Amino acid sequence: MSGKVEVDKTGINIQRELESLMETLARRDVGFTYFVITGLTKNRTVSTLIILRDCINCENELLEEIENIRNIASAVAPHIHLDIASISNRSIPIPSSWGNMSYAKIYQKLIDTPKNSLLVEGFDIDLGTMKTDTGDIRTGIRTADITRHIGIFGSTGSGKSTTADILAKRLIRNGFNVTLLDWHGEHIGKIDGLKIVGSDNVIRINPLKLGNTDEIVEILGDVLKLTDPQRFLLYSVLLKMKRSNKFDMKTFITTLTRVEETNNWMREVKYGLLRKVYLLFTKEGKQLFTDKIENPNVDDVIFNAVIDLSFIKNLRLRRIYGLLMIKLISDFYMKNKPIKPSLLVLEEAHNYFVKDSEFLEKLISEIRKFGLGLCVVSQSPSSISPEVLKNTNIKIIHTIKSDLDKRILAESLSLTPSLYDSLDKLDVGEALISAPNMKIPIIIRVKE
Repeated sequence: MSGKVEVDKTGINIQRELESLMETLARRDVGFTYFVITGLTKNRTVSTLIILRDCINCENELLEEIENIRNIASAVAPHIHLDIASISNRSIPIPSSWGNMSYAKIYQKLIDTPKNSLLVEGFDIDLGTMKTDTGDIRTGIRTADITRHIGIFGSTGSGKSTTADILAKRLIRNGFNVTLLDWHGEHIGKIDGLKIVGSDNVIRINPLKLGNTDEIVEILGDVLKLTDPQRFLLYSVLLKMKRSNKFDMKTFITTLTRVEETNNWMREVKYGLLRKVYLLFTKEGKQLFTDKIENPNVDDVIFNAVIDLSFIKNLRLRRIYGLLMIKLISDFYMKNKPIKPSLLVLEEAHNYFVKDSEFLEKLISEIRKFGLGLCVVSQSPSSISPEVLKNTNIKIIHTIKSDLDKRILAESLSLTPSLYDSLDKLDVGEALISAPNMKIPIIIRVKE
């Protein structure tokens, strides 16, 4: 049996209750022997109470003793909950003598469960189960809320990428277009119905055909860390390149050198800009950007695809390409207003949604009107723009370790102390979820 303590009972002396329970069991003389085994691993510590008796066909007696111990615990240790642990396939030698002092400690905390199942209104996207006082029940979110944007957060290995995959599968079944920008190539082959776009079939982008030069300058300026004078100069150069319909290094240099150098400061601005923008015209950049084509048809090429970005080795180039892909998709929706709703999933979203990005902050506030929802997946809420976090109306939060991230989420969701304390104690696959169809945030286990 394993013990759990309620997370909001920090004022209670749990260790004293546990010692009282151990002393009470030590005084029992009913033919059972009790052992407390504590396992220490790299990422987890757990104590288990083992009930031992030499007997044959005595399952009923063991179950009766378990119930007796639970009753004893409710009397002498009312804030500790004992659950039957899953069976391990490991063999552990038990010494014949342990001395005359007991030692045990509770390592796992119990998260409050809702008292009834009326906390969640109707849903048509099943995400998993939540515990209630009447048992586990299925729960989920509504397709109508998808375009109000989704945030999935959690530490490495917490299950956030699996949740993104499950969500994508559910939406495809519900008639959505789904596109996933895969920063590390972790989703390849994991979502049936989505084609793979990567190094073997690169979608090349013509930046000169993307429209709205202001937004292109905003994207390049953020990633390349351009100064305000460099941004202004880049804007002028791009306008002239659009008129000539040429996007190559030679044209860029020719256009840039024609800008009059009235002083040394202007010379520094010009060559500083050239040094930073050169990245776009390297061998790797030429694989991604070209002036030789029209931009691809989003409906045919980009929808229902996992776009693998991991083959782009230069991280600044990868980020620029990803941001221009986001612009390509959002421009298509704003221009064509398709009837079929879509979700754009952005893995490692902190690589796109940096603070003070006017392009993305404007995008996330406006794109919902055109039937396109964004799903931002990130390890750390503090690493993305507060405006983006505010505009995600569905939040799925796996275990979070950072105190700063916990505070940000607690303020965003008005979490109770119990739920706040649970954020760094969720098991893999467990998540706290907040959505418009839920009266309060709840803990669920995400399941296929």
